[in-house]
Amino acid sequence: MSRQLILAIGAGVLTALFYVAVGLGSFGSLILAYLAQLPLFAIALGAGFAHAAIAVGVAAVMIAAALPLTVAALFLGTVALPVLVLANRALLSRTNPDGSTEWYPPGHLLAALNAIALAALVAVAVLFWGREGGMVGAGEALLVEMTGGLAVGDASRQAMVAARERLAWLLPALVLISWQIMVIVNGLLAQGALSRFSLNLRPGAPFRELWLPHWLSFALVAALVASFLPGQIGDLGGNAAMVVALPFVFLGLSVIHALSVRWPARTFILVCVYFGLVVAGWPALIVAAIGVLETWLSLRQRFSGGRPQDEEE
Repeated sequence: MSRQLILAIGAGVLTALFYVAVGLGSFGSLILAYLAQLPLFAIALGAGFAHAAIAVGVAAVMIAAALPLTVAALFLGTVALPVLVLANRALLSRTNPDGSTEWYPPGHLLAALNAIALAALVAVAVLFWGREGGMVGAGEALLVEMTGGLAVGDASRQAMVAARERLAWLLPALVLISWQIMVIVNGLLAQGALSRFSLNLRPGAPFRELWLPHWLSFALVAALVASFLPGQIGDLGGNAAMVVALPFVFLGLSVIHALSVRWPARTFILVCVYFGLVVAGWPALIVAAIGVLETWLSLRQRFSGGRPQDEEE
């Protein structure tokens, strides 16, 4: 048995242990569950797609043996699928005429992950289409079940109902945005750890050189237009717009990183930007808008003298 095969089996075992740890209910177990993709990404980016598939198989069998089959299916759809899709894309490369190797663009990896999230959103909308209120109604019913006994008194109950209605509309997008961030964090952690010990198959790429394919801009426009329509179509469009906006937040941050290289207070500005994103949240709209402008106006090329790059090639 080869060393890489042993590592693949070990990665699968570790992933299964991380995933089932959520049943312990402690805060530490939640962190382990959040990092369940980390061993899979590590074996994928360090040993290749085939070994990642082996690790997924081992983890799925262990989870199915310990938990209901529905939980194992959820693992395959939310944890394993994005790792396999992104690993397959990330390890693609081609040799240029000058002999250099060009790897699959990081921006296209973000777009692929976003496409999975959009497909999941549409699937959920279709699943609950015949239900009163659609997926928003289903989300509100879930929130009622979770918070029904928390309100005390009429004023508190009214405030709870109002907050629940607002959150129910945002819930599908919030879940898919947090899911994408989870996948991105695990992938970056795995790539960073592998690079630290020179075990990575794919080289890293500077964050300030991130680019996105143009189809994401068209998807964002279509979602925004749909969000103004009545009923469940509007609910789907509004949530889709928030989901599609996430890659543009990363692109906007990339622009800020690139343009701030010559700024004397660069570190302070970057800290303020990230602090605002984490604490307030609403600055993400501004950062996403910068990302959209970058897609069509090449702000980095205009203001920092960077070399333009066509992601559609």
